[in-house]
Amino acid sequence: MNIPQAPHVAEFLKRHPDATSLPAGAIFCAKQMAEYEAGLKRIPSMVTPPAPKVERQMAIELLSDLGAMPSIVVPVPPSTNNLFVNAGKRRVTSSKYQDWQNVAIPILRALSPPTQYPVGIVLTVEEKVRSSRDIDNFVKPILDAIVKAELIVNDNVKHVAEVTIRYRPSDLGAGVRVEFTTPK
Repeated sequence: MNIPQAPHVAEFLKRHPDATSLPAGAIFCAKQMAEYEAGLKRIPSMVTPPAPKVERQMAIELLSDLGAMPSIVVPVPPSTNNLFVNAGKRRVTSSKYQDWQNVAIPILRALSPPTQYPVGIVLTVEEKVRSSRDIDNFVKPILDAIVKAELIVNDNVKHVAEVTIRYRPSDLGAGVRVEFTTPK
C-alpha cells in the first residue's frame, strides 16, 4: 500500500534532494509526523517508535527545517503525577518525562513564536477515549516544554494570560495540538 506524502514533507524533499541519503527510518518517521499534521495518519508512538532514537531526531530536524507552523502536535506527555520521582530527599525529573521532553521540545521549536505578550495557549488533546486521565494533567508538562523550547520567556501570568484545554476523540492516535492565541 502506498501512503500519500504530506505536502510539506514532499516540498522539503524537493528542496533538499540529498535528504534521500538519510537513513530510510528518518525519512519514514518525518513522513509519519507530517502526515499526522495533515490529518492523514496517527502520530508515531513514543513507546514503539518506527525508527531508532537517532533517526527520530533526524526526522524532527527535517520537520523543524520546514519553517514555523501556526500549530503543531506533540506526543501525549506523562501525567503531572509522573513528572518527578524521589531521589533521597530531593525530587528529580523522571526518565519518562525526560524522554518525552527530548521528543516534544524539538517538535515545539517548529511553532511560530508569539510576537506580543501576554499570550493565550490552546491545547487540544487528540486521543482515543481514556476515562482515567484528568484533563488538567496535560498543562504543566506542555507549558514547561514551551518555555524550554524558548518560544515564550516564562509561563507566569505576565507572559501567559490564559490556557484553554480541549479534548477531542481521535481515531488517528494520541497527541496534543499546541497553538498560541491572543487572549480575550
